[in-house]
Amino acid sequence: VFTPEEDELREAILNSFKRRRVSSGSVDKLLGNRRIASACEALLPPHVQLVDWIQHRVAAELKVEEDGTVHRAVKPPKREGALLREKATADFLAEVPEDDFTDAELDLRSEVLDAVSNWSRPEQLTVSELAQVPKVQAARRQAMPENVIFTSWLQHRLGGELTFQWVGENHMVIGLAADAEHDRGFVQAPAQKWANKKSRIA
Repeated sequence: VFTPEEDELREAILNSFKRRRVSSGSVDKLLGNRRIASACEALLPPHVQLVDWIQHRVAAELKVEEDGTVHRAVKPPKREGALLREKATADFLAEVPEDDFTDAELDLRSEVLDAVSNWSRPEQLTVSELAQVPKVQAARRQAMPENVIFTSWLQHRLGGELTFQWVGENHMVIGLAADAEHDRGFVQAPAQKWANKKSRIA
């Protein structure tokens, strides 16, 4: 989970590569970018170098060569990447409290329920569209590692408050369950939510 300052530095570096249409650059070149330099100043103590932060905090996305060149990490093959995401998701769900939410999860839950309940477009809301809502994106970054599968978290942790339905092969439609529509203020334990959900779909 990243702090807001870390999110800013990460985005600044990735946007620098994207804007220049390159996948690598020297540390000096990166630090010459005003946004990156400002983010470093806000986040890193004087004794911590940008390279150290990259290697310890965003090594899955950025690699540092011996000569100091920073480049975008090569993504693993599709199947291998899917397996890694499944493992990361299982590990994360095993670590969170079984009968309670973390504070970050509560914030994410609130943003998810707000987005679902306030959806006003004529087409149904999908999980993919929900994941692109800015406030949901920000809360999600604070609540879980980025390689955790969002749909799995929604089903396991908010299974009693949301409904899920596949439309075609690639789109999952999401909505509020009847109980959640009637009592938005009630926070039910995750384990019980999922148990209730399973009993309804069994």
